[in-house]
Amino acid sequence: GLVMLQYEHESNGRDSIWSRSWNRISLLGQIFFSRNWSMEVKLWAPFSLDDPNRDIVYYNGYGLVAANYKSDNERLWLSACITKRGGWNLNANTELEVAWRAIRKCNLYLTLQYYNGYAESMIDYDRFHSYLRIGFAIKPKHFSIF
Repeated sequence: GLVMLQYEHESNGRDSIWSRSWNRISLLGQIFFSRNWSMEVKLWAPFSLDDPNRDIVYYNGYGLVAANYKSDNERLWLSACITKRGGWNLNANTELEVAWRAIRKCNLYLTLQYYNGYAESMIDYDRFHSYLRIGFAIKPKHFSIF
């Protein structure tokens, strides 16, 4: 397994009323059940929230749980991530991903991703979105925390 304590800063790089950013200290735990299966739990504590986005934690939550599957030959990757949003009800942001490596010796994957929830982008974190994306992703061939 793996445990990490991190400082994270996220911003959209804009200024004035369009500026959005937040800082957080996070604790990540990752466990490997087998060569193919892993699970992550990440909790964070936000600080230094600016006025335009003081409520970002309600939409972005305080933590996430993710499960990952990687085939033996690493040609197929599946992942599911659930981020619990603020409040006491059962609301959450969900992300599902399938990645397939078409060429054996290359780490370029064809990726299909579904996102459902809030806080997918910094500028409109308080708006609900549901996206289906297709594209390419580069995945590391060896151990990675990303």
